[in-house]
Amino acid sequence: MKNDDSRYRILIEASKLTQNQMDGVARYLHGLINGLWELTKASEEVEIDLLLGNYIISLKDYKSKNPIKYRPEVIFKKGILMNIIYPFISRFFQNDANFNRYALWNKIRFILFQLYQRRYYPVQLTLLTRLGKGRYNDVIKNINQYDLVHVALPQNILFLRYCTAKCLVTLHDISHRLFPDFHTKDNIFRSEKGINLAIEKEADFKIVSYASQKDFLQYYPIKSQSKVIYEAVDISHLTWDAPNYNLSKKYFKEHEKKYFICIGTLEPRKNLMNVLKSFSLLEKEFDDIHLVVIGGKGWNNKSIKKELGVQSDNVHFLGYIADEFLGYFYHHAIALVYPSFYEGFGLPLLESMTIGTPVIYGNNSAMVEIVGENGIAVNPNDSLGIKEAMKFMMDPETRNKYKQLGLQRATDFSWRKAAVETLDYYKKIIDTSRR
Repeated sequence: MKNDDSRYRILIEASKLTQNQMDGVARYLHGLINGLWELTKASEEVEIDLLLGNYIISLKDYKSKNPIKYRPEVIFKKGILMNIIYPFISRFFQNDANFNRYALWNKIRFILFQLYQRRYYPVQLTLLTRLGKGRYNDVIKNINQYDLVHVALPQNILFLRYCTAKCLVTLHDISHRLFPDFHTKDNIFRSEKGINLAIEKEADFKIVSYASQKDFLQYYPIKSQSKVIYEAVDISHLTWDAPNYNLSKKYFKEHEKKYFICIGTLEPRKNLMNVLKSFSLLEKEFDDIHLVVIGGKGWNNKSIKKELGVQSDNVHFLGYIADEFLGYFYHHAIALVYPSFYEGFGLPLLESMTIGTPVIYGNNSAMVEIVGENGIAVNPNDSLGIKEAMKFMMDPETRNKYKQLGLQRATDFSWRKAAVETLDYYKKIIDTSRR
């Protein structure tokens, strides 16, 4: 129980894991939870549970059962749409080698999740006020029994506004404050409201980089404590060959086509437009070079090209790619081109270095801290400079040099290390609260 000083009871708000697509926060939760499980599975001192939507389950149950059980199409129990139609579509398309059908399946899956999300996903702004009004009283009582509630995203603490339990909030960045033009008004509103509520509740903060911590403390004076604990990546589930993935076999077999890779949600902050300008300059010198863009929005290659004004047939927009296939595209790329305007950490950079693919990155924010001299830093606004870095990386000796440097740097990050530091932080916060 909460008053038993011999045990630490921790609840991790992990609703992001119920999404169909693994974004950065979902990857963060997945890696951290796996690391914490390895540390605590034989421990009687620490009890860790997960809050998935309105459901609380033990970490042991989550790990011992198929996690798919807790994805939205299964949590949503009330309709024919998810219970019958969704599994049928899944069986029909999931193992099909035809990329057009694979893309159609992704589109259908996204639409179904949107229908689910609007009605049931607890962190949506329209649903926030429901917690604490009758139907969720039992959930609040259960949450308040924990010594500490760890919230993986500031916006999600809004779901806990009526809870009295001690909170720890992971802060990934404050890009909404530094670059408001890169965000929707809704996202700015929810981010700001979440951070301010966390401060009001005197939550402690777990921050993913020193650069983000510096930015945060500059704009948000807090009375509570903050600690930097780096993220990590897990590549154990990735495959290098993707034997059943038609698009990779058709266009990007090793030794058939040379390409750079650009990974990330297609949003202004990621600086895709300058990458495209840089590639167009490079393409004038090397007509056999390609650019592969992977990220949310635009599984239809022709429509996104038209929207962005891309004329080249050597630019390929693949849209969202399932995690298990990312390893193939990383592994066979010349380099990752990631000249973002701002990153709180930059998971794709670490993912690429861990796989052994060199990186070209923006010389700002946490990217300098994470990569440093182990990749090529560029000015995000300098298309010619980005182009020259890409050209430089095409040299085999240069590429191998940065491959080795990146692999070495990647060894400084691990989810076990992150989990150890996080668990120590949990205990420190709880011990302080008890005193």
